[in-house]
Amino acid sequence: MNGEIAQIVALTCHANAFLKGEKIDKFYPNNSTCKFCKKISFVEIIKNSQGKSEIGEILASTPDKWFSFLKSNKSKGVRINRIAQSEDDRLNIGFVGQGG
Repeated sequence: MNGEIAQIVALTCHANAFLKGEKIDKFYPNNSTCKFCKKISFVEIIKNSQGKSEIGEILASTPDKWFSFLKSNKSKGVRINRIAQSEDDRLNIGFVGQGG
């Protein structure tokens, strides 16, 4: 399995367990999907005046803080959603600042 996909699945599962009130181990840096991560943070994505996506406010600086952020905002659960990319994004993804 792709490492990024495994990490997204792990984050989703841990977030849902936390939101249900289950006791979970510290996610970062203990989870095996964090093995090659220097950091994991959660940010708001906003649209600028030209309609392009930009990174906005940092919502949480670690996955564990994100779980608490979700709970404090009365989130009921987390799910994974896939949005198809255009072919141009797929071709440009290897270049800094390019692609989705």
